[in-house]
Amino acid sequence: RNGYSLTGFIFSKPNYTAEDFLKDLNASFIPKAEQPNVVKNPVRYIFHYNADTHKWEVHTLGKTNDDNFLIRQWDGYFIASLADGNSEVTQKGPYSEAPPPVITQGWSLISFPSDPPAPYRTAEALLQAAKQVGLNITSIWRYDSNQRQYVGHRIDTTENNFPVLAPEGFW
Repeated sequence: RNGYSLTGFIFSKPNYTAEDFLKDLNASFIPKAEQPNVVKNPVRYIFHYNADTHKWEVHTLGKTNDDNFLIRQWDGYFIASLADGNSEVTQKGPYSEAPPPVITQGWSLISFPSDPPAPYRTAEALLQAAKQVGLNITSIWRYDSNQRQYVGHRIDTTENNFPVLAPEGFW
């Protein structure tokens, strides 16, 4: 949608960069019908929080000298677009061979390669499952691109118990 969307990448492509991802998104971009004058290549920016360095990486379409970071399965990304529409990036073959996500102390921006199993498709259920395996994760956040704000859910509460589905990104 026009503005920012928080998304994930549901499969792994070797050496797939932020520039490659933006090019693929634009190549398959289909604008909504009510937008007759959409600019060429409306998906221009991608942002990624690097949990290892605790810094934001930002890539602008066509500028290969900036943070042209690798796109990885399980990571979450902010995409900035100048128009509303739909894009699809595909890969042949299975994507289940990717390693599990890396959760670091502090904030990790992740996505899921496919919808979690049915019992874990809400924020509360996912946090409870993490607690059961010894992970001290007390909240999960998503970016609501319609309201243009973060929505968070804290463990052991009922407020904002949103669905957890692929390929949306989560903090």
